[in-house]
Amino acid sequence: MDFMIVPVRRGFFQISRIFDICKEFDAVICGGYVRYMASPKQRPIKAKDVDIFSKDVESYNQLLKKVIDMGSTI
Repeated sequence: MDFMIVPVRRGFFQISRIFDICKEFDAVICGGYVRYMASPKQRPIKAKDVDIFSKDVESYNQLLKKVIDMGSTI
């Protein structure tokens, strides 16, 4: 499968702390929030959440703790 790199058009600042945590644990942000960030539409549908996939259960648990500690709702 080929992937296409597209520019981030909006919304990165709002999740920059989560992005840094994901980088720390080699996790991936995906789903509707990424679609919102990359959409070329003038008024894309706003995402209601941020989907994160971790590489394993241990990373998930550590990532989850950091995201909760920063005040996010799970």
